[in-house]
Amino acid sequence: MPESEVATLSSLAALVRARRAARPSPDHSYVVAIDGAVSVGKSTTASMLAVMLEAPPEQLVVRTASTDGYLYTNAVLETRGLAMHKGFPDSYDRDGLLALIASVRAGDAELHVRVYSHETYDVLERPEVFERPDVLGLEGLHTTTFLHGVADLTVYVDAD
Repeated sequence: MPESEVATLSSLAALVRARRAARPSPDHSYVVAIDGAVSVGKSTTASMLAVMLEAPPEQLVVRTASTDGYLYTNAVLETRGLAMHKGFPDSYDRDGLLALIASVRAGDAELHVRVYSHETYDVLERPEVFERPDVLGLEGLHTTTFLHGVADLTVYVDAD
């Protein structure tokens, strides 16, 4: 990874740490939404940010999830005539994604996060369940649209 990108991610990690520490309600996960075009590096950015936040001195607990898990299932897309819209905003269960954020904001001890399989190209029946982290990174398409005003921080990844 080029030095300039590492510096940018380090600055982002410092920003997350500072904003997380300064928030008035520390009883829930700090939510970072990471958006950008297809194959721009959203997942890589989320993973690298997690590594930096998990490092000393604070060693925060960080979990990342993809908004792909909030696509409607293939069966629902087919029923609604949206099969060819997969990946566009109308193919996502926005209410389900906002319910996840509501769970985070409520300080729920466990988060139930839907998972998309890139092997079956469909949403799995069983969500991933994990303890509430210090920081939840949600990466995927349209996060700036879906999570505007509800995420603690929104990042847009761009590339040449």
